[in-house]
Amino acid sequence: MLIKNELFSVAVDAAKGTFNVQSLPSLKEFIPAGKLSGTNGTGRIITVADKILGRGKAIEVRYANGNSDRLTLLPGVPFVLLRTTLHNGGTNVVEHRTIRPFAATIDLGTPVAELRALGTGGLAAPEGNPGSYAWLAIADPKTRNGVVAGWLTHDRGSGVVFSKVVKKQVRIDAQIDYGRLRIAPAKDAQAETFAIGYFDDARLGMEAWADAVAKVYSIKLRPQPVGYCTWYHAQASNEKDLAAATKFAAEKLAPFGFSLMQIDDGWQLGTGGGNGPKKVFTGHDPKGPYPGGMKATADA
Repeated sequence: MLIKNELFSVAVDAAKGTFNVQSLPSLKEFIPAGKLSGTNGTGRIITVADKILGRGKAIEVRYANGNSDRLTLLPGVPFVLLRTTLHNGGTNVVEHRTIRPFAATIDLGTPVAELRALGTGGLAAPEGNPGSYAWLAIADPKTRNGVVAGWLTHDRGSGVVFSKVVKKQVRIDAQIDYGRLRIAPAKDAQAETFAIGYFDDARLGMEAWADAVAKVYSIKLRPQPVGYCTWYHAQASNEKDLAAATKFAAEKLAPFGFSLMQIDDGWQLGTGGGNGPKKVFTGHDPKGPYPGGMKATADA
């Protein structure tokens, strides 16, 4: 079975429980071998409608035990979305603590030794990646092209992504950790949604993943302030130099988003001892770097 959108082509073999994904703009099959949660499944192509991300096509694979996998393509979403649904066909409550629903072999056309894995565990060779919470990027540092994979949702479980080298190829394993995911008899539990995509610049892919998470959870951050802290250059600086630096920043840097001047420790009254600043912040030191007072500096 095959589905496509403007970015990807996804092919699934339901009987074998495998899939592969091609990036259509680059014609690169970046996932030549993906593994679903089961085998001997029955597949079908369906239309899906996500109230946040929109309408698209999906391949749904159902297994004899009642579990199912779904691979979805949505217009404007630069990822293939994968989701597993677990079914309890027994007569007792079933409990899951960890599941590994998907794995994918990655091919960037670059020798594995030249690739790097970047995640919350830092930057490392793919076989040296300790595991990454939520997301992981596998990329070629020379060209920056790479694959970005991450959990799009964390409604009930904590997503982790691992990488390893198997038969000279990088493999990504998606894992969800639950405290206790309890499923009542004859009931289903939808696992988290995993996203994986190919990007000419993996840095932009990481931003795209973060944007998708923000969209799913309606996250709207205030603009990040951009400014200068005196500590890293001149401790508290002084009223003359700070006024000159502020005038320069207002003229030259403000058009690019600069908005903040921060005066660090050293302007205040009191005597410091050991670690930490002087303790009296109710007034300025008249013999210190701001003899005219902090109000005059703030006004300037």
